[in-house]
Amino acid sequence: MEDIRCLVNKRAQLCCLDSSKSEFIIVINIPHTFLQDFDNVYPDKGPRISTNLRDRVFILETMVGKIHEIAARGLEGYLREKIRDMNLNYITTRSGEGRATSDTFTKEPDGSFTLLDRDWPILVIEAGVSESEAKLNIDARGWLESPKPETEVVIIIEINRHSPEITFKKWEKSSSTPERGTCSYHQPAISNEIVHAKYQNDVAEITGDMVIPLAKIAGRGPQNSNENDITVTKAAFEEICKEVWAAQKFLK
Repeated sequence: MEDIRCLVNKRAQLCCLDSSKSEFIIVINIPHTFLQDFDNVYPDKGPRISTNLRDRVFILETMVGKIHEIAARGLEGYLREKIRDMNLNYITTRSGEGRATSDTFTKEPDGSFTLLDRDWPILVIEAGVSESEAKLNIDARGWLESPKPETEVVIIIEINRHSPEITFKKWEKSSSTPERGTCSYHQPAISNEIVHAKYQNDVAEITGDMVIPLAKIAGRGPQNSNENDITVTKAAFEEICKEVWAAQKFLK
């Protein structure tokens, strides 16, 4: 564990000097006590982590950049405002980066919301700056296909490091049901809504809105006229994106 602590510090320092370097460290063949040992080394706030205990893989994110945080906090803040407007904050709470752990899967999201009577997020936000699309897709599937079936929606945010372009993808569980005879029985995750945003000629172009069904963030359907599905509008996406692009120094 001391070797890992040193490696984390060195990688974080390297990323500060060269933003093109990956902030991720992957540890393989971990023992079953690894997570407990890690928490002993970092009893308070350590690097953000993800584990697949079945495959004995541990991933550390040695540092989280400002761009990454602006995007996740922007979307999380918008959703929180809509939840409060419907007086549903006593049902669904913003759980941020709180760690979720099952028997086989551990993850610290970039943003999340959790029903107050649950300990596993119902909606998750994952953001990445020039991370591979495959990595973010794996994150989305990890949440939705976990043995704990409580996550209903994952929104991933792909931020281009080199040009003012951002892609938002909504992932949900597929409506198709796999055969129960298979050993990996679960509802497969699919990406079913995509919004692209880019900035050119001093204009932000957003391809559309994104709708989050109320039941997939409140755990139930509407009970009065004030409760509705949440729509992340083009205007909301533009505001979030412009904050990110301003921090990236793409806006004039």
